[in-house]
Amino acid sequence: MLAETDYADGFSIELYVLESRVPYATIFQNQMKENLNIDVDIKVTEWGTLSTIASQGNAPMYIGGWSWYPDPYFFLNQTFHSSQIGSLGNGKGYSNPEVDALLDRALSETVVQEERAALYQEAIAIIMSEYARVELDNLHQTAAIRPNVKGFNVAVDPSIQIVSPNGTNVWLNN
Repeated sequence: MLAETDYADGFSIELYVLESRVPYATIFQNQMKENLNIDVDIKVTEWGTLSTIASQGNAPMYIGGWSWYPDPYFFLNQTFHSSQIGSLGNGKGYSNPEVDALLDRALSETVVQEERAALYQEAIAIIMSEYARVELDNLHQTAAIRPNVKGFNVAVDPSIQIVSPNGTNVWLNN
């Protein structure tokens, strides 16, 4: 597809990353050059700079990370609802009234989970047809405990909580 555009001979683009994401960025840089003749200039910044540049839509590309709750609201609304334009999640200014309406309905209506999931799936189908995005990886979390460990619950992010928000401690039952 690129060969059919004005960019058939490649181009240069900046990629903003945190220091911890340089290994990902370097692999991406090498693959873009080797496969598409695209020169990726890696710009290493600290978090405040990266979030400001990205939220203002001034980062042509950036590598971030997203770890949040297992509900679609926390990712889809922050990233694709037009009310979030100018925030880090929607720094590219994605706006589609139909997507907004679907996300609003999924959030506000008292629908069964299956109906809510269908609203999110419809929104995702529209987003994917309009929005370019590359996901580098998905991290799978695994936790193993012995049968005598009590009170331990697996969190949705990679954190380990020895004392839960409700005050329950993890303990050994000998």
